[in-house]
Amino acid sequence: MASTEEQYDLKIVKVEEDPIWDQE
Repeated sequence: MASTEEQYDLKIVKVEEDPIWDQE
């Protein structure tokens, strides 16, 4: 299931790009 690895990678990128996580 390569799709699982892709989703995990996309989730990491989304968190890194999300400014909300940086406000804490």
